Formats: sequence, C-alpha cells, structure tokens
Amino acid sequence: MKITSKKKFFFLKIIGVMLDIIILIGVTAVFVLLNIDKLWESIPINGITSFSQWVTLILYRFLLYILPALLLSFFRFDKRYKYITRLIIWLNWTLFIYLLSNVVIKSLSLDLIWNISIFNSLDNIVLLLGYILTFFNKKKVEFDNTGAIVGEIKP
Repeated sequence: MKITSKKKFFFLKIIGVMLDIIILIGVTAVFVLLNIDKLWESIPINGITSFSQWVTLILYRFLLYILPALLLSFFRFDKRYKYITRLIIWLNWTLFIYLLSNVVIKSLSLDLIWNISIFNSLDNIVLLLGYILTFFNKKKVEFDNTGAIVGEIKP
C-alpha cells in the first residue's frame, strides 16, 4: 500500500507535536543535569552578567525554538518541496504549536501559578525566521484543506 504525501504530511504533523514536547522536556532536562539552571538563577534579578549566561541562554532558545523544524525538514513528505521549503512549513507548524500552547497556558493562568515564561519571545523569533526564509527563498507557503501548497511570489 502506497502512502500519499497528504498522509505523510499528516503523520509528520503528529510527530511534530510529539517532537516539540520531547525536545522541550529533553533540552530542559539536559540543561538542568549540566547545572546550567544554576548559571541562570541571577538573571531575573541582575540581568545577564556573563558571557556564559548569554551563550547558554541563546543555545537553549535555539534548541527549543528551531531544532524541531530542522529535524522535521529532513523528512520528505512530497517530492516537490526542497529542504528550505520544508523548513518554512515546519517553522510555521512549530509556531502554531507553540502559540496554541501559549494560549492554553495564558488562558488557564498557568503562567502565573508556575511562573512559566518560556514562550514569551518565541512567537517573534519563529515568525521572523519564517518570514526571512520565505523572503530569501522567493516562495510563499499557503495552506488549504489539501495540505501545503507552494507558489511563486510575484514581484
């Protein structure tokens, strides 16, 4: 039985949701095991005071925000899409997952109960990266009921 690209895309979206959760837990656990959380304890009070705080925070955010899209982009669900186009599609999907998570966290006031601030700047970072890649790729990515459709940007 041959699997259509639409079904592959659907399965990859489900894998993407699970991958985002796994990466969030996994990256956080690794950083805690390496005691990097101790390095960040003073950031809310004093701000970033050392280069190591800054670099590890950037690495943490990069791994959390960009890694799921980078990993999912290696899977070809349709022969028409090149790597950069798949990356744009998965960045948009990752943005959707994180925005939905942020809405749930904010609407249930979990951010106030557990002091969750991990998604505060995420939407801007992922959205801006998606726009930049789309601009340099000279293609636009549209979604409809049949999946992702890529068309040329008209000058």
